[in-house]
Amino acid sequence: TTEIYTLSLHDALPIFERSREILGTIDQQVAEAQNVQRLAELQGSIDTSGLEKMPESAICVEYRNLDLTTYRLIYDGPLTLKLGDTKRFKTIDLHVVLLEDCIMLLQKQDDKYLLKFHTSTVGNAAVGSQGHKFCHSPVIKFSAMLVRPVATDKRAFYLLNTTQNGPQIYELVASSTADRTQWFRHITEASNAYRARDTRGRGRGLYRSEEHTSELQ
Repeated sequence: TTEIYTLSLHDALPIFERSREILGTIDQQVAEAQNVQRLAELQGSIDTSGLEKMPESAICVEYRNLDLTTYRLIYDGPLTLKLGDTKRFKTIDLHVVLLEDCIMLLQKQDDKYLLKFHTSTVGNAAVGSQGHKFCHSPVIKFSAMLVRPVATDKRAFYLLNTTQNGPQIYELVASSTADRTQWFRHITEASNAYRARDTRGRGRGLYRSEEHTSELQ
């Protein structure tokens, strides 16, 4: 009897493995369907008129007629953007959308999601001083982006956008350390996947999140 039971269990293992694969595929398909629905919801409330602040910019030209339903959603959720320096800064509540090739920073206003440029002032905060104004793009492409943790804040991380007009630094703050870890992982994985597709055969390296794993614990 024992011998027969052993053989039956051995024969059943491949069936169990196959069932687990099928369930995993179903879960993935459900998640992708939910992401498609989520993008449709966001598209119904998107407002790109704020891009016209810089009508000649490449971002405005490319995204003024944005259709989010043509993209693939990886992850989305709330983050706070901190702009400026330590003496003069402002915070903006955002809904951040992580796609296959970029990150979009949407600002919720009433029933709309605004895709708009954000300005910050860096420099002398003395009375009468205007400081230096910088304009930050609401779209950060993986081809020009680096991500780094903020050492002094376990809930925050930096996005560095290396544009033709010079680097732009974004400090994004999550609701918790665990939330930052989640965002950092999703961004790193999506960025690496993009670079693997985009630079296959060119010999360029990928961004390695392992360098900062200990800092995110």
